[in-house]
Amino acid sequence: MTKQRQVQRQDTRIFGLGILPDKLYAAYASYREELGGRDYWLLRTLEGPAVQLKKAVKVPGGTTISAKTWVVKAQWYLSSSDDQRVKSYKLLPEIVYIPVCSLIQDKELEWSKEGRTGGMSFLDSKSHARL
Repeated sequence: MTKQRQVQRQDTRIFGLGILPDKLYAAYASYREELGGRDYWLLRTLEGPAVQLKKAVKVPGGTTISAKTWVVKAQWYLSSSDDQRVKSYKLLPEIVYIPVCSLIQDKELEWSKEGRTGGMSFLDSKSHARL
């Protein structure tokens, strides 16, 4: 059995204030991705640190992020391979707000190869093992 690193959870506000722009983070998934079946979603932050919403924000799918929730502006990555050995992703163009409480508190996630616009990015094997 593989021993996974235990990540100590910080207070949401403290973690959010440490979020950096243009970095790779992961969020807990409410459902598994169609390709790859992973129980996390990857994202690239556009701004940092996180901010506390002054008013509620409606998001696609009909849900609302409540006022005073700590959020970060980001873009999702979509898994582009169903092969569990290949951790490839494509950056989606939509800009979204992600509640900080849904993020996995790991600031050391890295790509082994990053494709940015239009290209494929490949998750580093050590980062994948931590998730």
